[in-house]
Amino acid sequence: MLKVNETLSIMVDANKDAGVDSAKIIAGNILNDRVNTILMKNLPTGIKLVAGSYLESNVGKAIVANTVAGLLIHTMPENEKVAIAAEAMIKSASLALASSFNIEEMINELLDGVPGLTPAAEL
Repeated sequence: MLKVNETLSIMVDANKDAGVDSAKIIAGNILNDRVNTILMKNLPTGIKLVAGSYLESNVGKAIVANTVAGLLIHTMPENEKVAIAAEAMIKSASLALASSFNIEEMINELLDGVPGLTPAAEL
């Protein structure tokens, strides 16, 4: 069993990490929204009509965020702000994408009715 001060130290560290991650995700949200606004503003009208709704989806936003982050990292590998911004964009887009799926329902749908997957306690 841990001492109280050890438990508190673990909790403080976890809260610091969570605070940093939260700040990165918030920054990533802002950056991704800006990128999407700039992109949509500069796309030709025909492409906006065809691809606009796709680019507004979580999948489209994740693709754009990863593409832009990759370009930033590739073109400015020594720039610390760019590295932080790219990481923030990827974390934000990944969270939005993962949150858009009902993972539990998808897993249940995948496993329902498959022979041999019934726990022994239910037989």
